[in-house]
Parts: sequence; C-alpha cells; structure tokens
Amino acid sequence: MPVPRRPRDANFGTAAVVVAVPVLLWTVPASAAPPTTASNETPISLQVWRYHFQGEPAFLAELREGFRRVTGRKVELYDGEWSDCARRVNDWTGRSAEYAPDMLVVQDAQLPDVLGRAASLEGRFTPSFLASLYPGALAQGRVQGVLVALPWVPRPLALYYNADLLKEKGLAPHATPQQLVEVAQKLADPPRVYGFGLPGAPAGGAADCFMALFRAFGGLLFDDRGRLSLDSDAGRRTLDLFSGLMVSHATQPEVLTWSDAELAQAFLAGRVAMVIGEPWLLRAAGNAPPAFTVGVAPVPREKGGFQHLTTDCVIILDTARDIDACTQFLQYALGPGPQRALAACGVPPVRRDAAGGLPKGEGWEVYVQALREARGPSASTWGEIRPLLENLLYVTVSGRATPQEAIDAIAIDLLDDPEYVRLGLPPPRGGGKP
Repeated sequence: MPVPRRPRDANFGTAAVVVAVPVLLWTVPASAAPPTTASNETPISLQVWRYHFQGEPAFLAELREGFRRVTGRKVELYDGEWSDCARRVNDWTGRSAEYAPDMLVVQDAQLPDVLGRAASLEGRFTPSFLASLYPGALAQGRVQGVLVALPWVPRPLALYYNADLLKEKGLAPHATPQQLVEVAQKLADPPRVYGFGLPGAPAGGAADCFMALFRAFGGLLFDDRGRLSLDSDAGRRTLDLFSGLMVSHATQPEVLTWSDAELAQAFLAGRVAMVIGEPWLLRAAGNAPPAFTVGVAPVPREKGGFQHLTTDCVIILDTARDIDACTQFLQYALGPGPQRALAACGVPPVRRDAAGGLPKGEGWEVYVQALREARGPSASTWGEIRPLLENLLYVTVSGRATPQEAIDAIAIDLLDDPEYVRLGLPPPRGGGKP
C-alpha cells in the first residue's frame, strides 16, 4: 500500500495509512466555558484536507462539537484531498463572486497566492496565545512581516535509518552531512540495498531534501543584501553531496524518477538504508513494523546549521461571514485540549505544551526537538524557490552540469528580507546589527 505524503501540486494523489493510536477526546471544565446559547447565527466554515491518520474523522467531529459546546457557535468542517487543493483554492481566491469557505488550510508556499483574499490576523490574538505556538511554525504564517495565517500542521524532518544494518557494519549514527555520505557509501550493496535515498521526481520532496542538508551546512537562502544566495559554500557543498552519492553509487538508480513516498516504501522494505522523512513515515513504521529496527535521528548538521521546516497554515478569507467567530474558533482549535488529542494521533502539534501528547519513543522525541529548533523559508518566496531547487538538482544529478555550473546557470534574481534577520541569527561576516 502506498505511503501517503502531502502532494506538492494538484496532480499528485495520496493514499491512506493508519496507526494504532487512540483518539483522545478532550473536555473543557464547565467553569471555563461561557454560557451556551441556542444561537441561530450563521455557522462559520473551514475547509481542511485529509492527512489520513487513524482517528482523523473522529478528531474533526470532536473539534466541531467541542467548539459548539464551548461557544454555542456552529462550525462546518469540509474535508477534501490535497490533490484538489490547488484547483479549489484558485477558484475560491480568484473569483470573488463564487462561494468560498470562511477559513481555509493551505500550504505555506501558497500564502503569496492567497494574500489578496486573506484577512490580516495582526492584533487578533493575544501575545500569550501566539507565544504558546512553536516560533518556527508561527513564522511560516507571516508574509513580509504581516501575520496572515496560523500554523495548522507543521512538517519537521528527521533522518530514518536501518539500525540493524548499521550495527552489522559496525557503524554509528553520524553527526555531520559529510559523514552521512561516508556511511551511505559503506552501507550500499546494490542492487540489494542502497545507502541513502534521494527523492528526485517532480513534486517528490527533492526541494525539501535539499533544504534539509543546505540548512545543515548553515545555509541562508538570502544574504545580508536580501539577494538569493545559493552561490555559497553551503549551496555548493549540498550539491556536491548529492553528486557524490550518485558518483559513488551509494543512492538508488534513476534518482530523478523517485518520489519520497516511493523511497519510504523502499526503506520499509529494507532496500534503502537511510532516508529523510516526515512524521507520517514514523506512523507507518509503527503500524506495520518492518523486518528491522527503525532508527530515527535529527538530520545531521554542522556547527551553526539548523533544521528545515514547512508548515500547512490556516487563513481567514476576507469574505468570512464572521471574522471574530473565526478567530475564536482558531484559538480553540489550537488550544491545549485539541492539540493534545491531535498529538495522540501521531500528528505534530503546533503548541509547545501539547508535544507531550505525542506517542512515546525515541523517534517522536527527535520530532519534538525539530519543532523547537527548525525554521522555514520565507513564505513570500518559497513557491518560487522550490521549483528552482528542483531544477538545480535535476541538472546536477542527471550529470548535465557540475554543481558550480548548475548554480552559475541560475538566471533568477530573487529578493527578500535578509534571512539572518528573519531567523534571528547573528549577522554574517561580522556585519551590523539586524
């Protein structure tokens, strides 16, 4: 059965995977709930997209009913497949006369596309509520410094490895990206097993894999002048890493045809020794344990490196029937009870105080660490950068150009805020204060 992943465009399907984790229904103390009124107010609506975790329908039903119990307001929850997201979002945001839900879940990369129809969230939430959310996930809802969305489901990354195979070879989990290549070369025994899986298919996670390693080298997408900065030590070293895996035959053949979902299947089947993956892979491994021990570790990084994060966000459309009620619903949905119930289903929460609800185990601790430390690219430019990175990897991995030639061929001059400022990092090269 295919392992699901959020598609990167409207043409990529998703399939179901389950995990034996109970859904926790939450309650609100009677003293904390405002009086419920028999309201005939128009209900508000939210469009979500299916993640296919066990207990998802029950979670959404309790989210709806819990909000009604607490506030007396009705919220209509509509779900659909991520494969329909881009088309329907375009309809709702591009044609003002057509029906649109009051609230809408989108990828962070879609925020610039919906900016003209998203209500500003500045000043609508208390500082204490915003401070309860993971800062990296919250930052993905800002476009040019303005809060236009709240995080809905964050997508941190981790390194998965075949712990039995590493033990058999006398190898220890590695600490740096370069050691990852060295270990992959020692584990590779093609065609029986490949050392490290590289995604390369369109919409297959190649850009996220690049970013995970680019960040691990300390890479910043935009320099201190705000210009795209792939022609950097981190950019060249990341492409050299991909190229080195190919040249040494430490990765799978025909890299450009593989999606990360296919790599996950190959990993669980024991054909690939290591992959970089999202939390759904840990849920899949728990539901149908493979014939080996699955190890989970942070993506290896050098000193000064950090972790990559993307986030699905929720916006309030400017045509919402009751923006105040939508604000109230989002504060409820991202509150401690609902977020802990979501975490119990094996879905990373956006609240810091809800991470304790995740299933116990080493792998989940790695994701909690990633949620604390990871930062994402600017939503203002991620939609443009992602296909650029995919093309960069295509020409490098296919042998059409050396890493430096591929970087030199970039003809796009993107501008954004200097990334060290947005990420709260020290200024590069001893420059002035942010």
